[in-house]
Amino acid sequence: MITSIVDMSFKNSYHFITTGSYTLVHLDIRKGVLSTSEEQSDEFLSGCITSDRYSVFGMSEGTVTVWDNSHLDEIQKSGMTLSDQSIDCVIAGAEENEVFAGGADGLVYKLNVHSSKKESIWTHSKKEEVSMLELDSEYRLVTAGMETVKIWRSPADQRQLEEAEEAEQAATSAEKDIENSNDSESQKKNDSDEEDAKPARKKSKKGQGKAKKARKYVHGISSFEGL
Repeated sequence: MITSIVDMSFKNSYHFITTGSYTLVHLDIRKGVLSTSEEQSDEFLSGCITSDRYSVFGMSEGTVTVWDNSHLDEIQKSGMTLSDQSIDCVIAGAEENEVFAGGADGLVYKLNVHSSKKESIWTHSKKEEVSMLELDSEYRLVTAGMETVKIWRSPADQRQLEEAEEAEQAATSAEKDIENSNDSESQKKNDSDEEDAKPARKKSKKGQGKAKKARKYVHGISSFEGL
């Protein structure tokens, strides 16, 4: 059973690679099979061309393998283990050496095929597998399963979001600085009003009632400062 057909248009518009067995088949639709890879211990399920030089394939036992396009009949260049479940779809990203892989575990993996490293892991779903990957016109990753489709932020979207969050934090910080400044000015005003009220307390006993009224009036006004 053929599980995917990989277009090799960089080489020839008639050339394709098919997956779905323990070998890769390189064919020319005009001439038939050109070559067949060495048989692997794991089944090829999905594939994509990452550059003129390399192809990447998802395997049934949770690995991805990287192959040299000029030697598809030989052993792979390298491999990465991603999951204990199958890798059902792979797609080349917008950046050089960037590949996305999705599998039966419901996770999406961002890979660097040059360094053979996992750069990011996202959860598409905890209940269903990732059966399809695609990039939209703005290079945002689209993932799909049996019932769910998700569109992920592109790097540009992520940068804009981070810049907006930073701007919001800066605005909030500026507002707090203004509030603190107003509180400081209010405290200075309170201290000044208290100093002005002190002479009233030094009057003779006959003026104590008036002094008390004055102090009460000063504190009443200061309590509304900065509101």
